[in-house]
Amino acid sequence: MYLANGFKKRYPWLGTMEKKDIKLLMQGLKDRIDYLTINGSLNQELTNPLY
Repeated sequence: MYLANGFKKRYPWLGTMEKKDIKLLMQGLKDRIDYLTINGSLNQELTNPLY
């Protein structure tokens, strides 16, 4: 709830988008963050599922 309110306050243009488009945008953001912090990391602890 806090995160959604923060996004709406900081990015008012989100209010002009349809819910399905916001969902796609947020999924893309999540995918990019996952790539940058986990999948694309050179830290083997993060990329080895058995670690």
